[in-house]
Amino acid sequence: MAEERTIAPIQFNGSANDDAEHWLKHFENYCAYKNYDEPKKLALCKILLTGNAAAWLDALPEATTGTWDALKEGFLQRYLTPEFMHFKSARLIFNTKMQPNDTVGDYVAKMQQLARSIKADEKNGTLRNT
Repeated sequence: MAEERTIAPIQFNGSANDDAEHWLKHFENYCAYKNYDEPKKLALCKILLTGNAAAWLDALPEATTGTWDALKEGFLQRYLTPEFMHFKSARLIFNTKMQPNDTVGDYVAKMQQLARSIKADEKNGTLRNT
């Protein structure tokens, strides 16, 4: 039972501090590990969406919430659009501080991940064209 608590996906609130891409990847890996079928995956996802994400979910039409594929697509459109990610990551780059338990390597990796998400060039600090 203790193992279950350490690998199960956490709730997703939908705030600017939540990493939607990481959460979704972990959620899907967990569902694959547990061999969940589509209805069970859909039900678990609905339970794990809380706060802002739950309000977003409640406002969706049945066509979007009725299947895992439709809900996943809606989730991606809402939380992983370039505009949303750019704003969120730029905000986090300027507001993220190294935590007492972070190693320098952990902090640098976190900053690099945020920079990649807004397509910042690591060498000269400019934005890359895509």
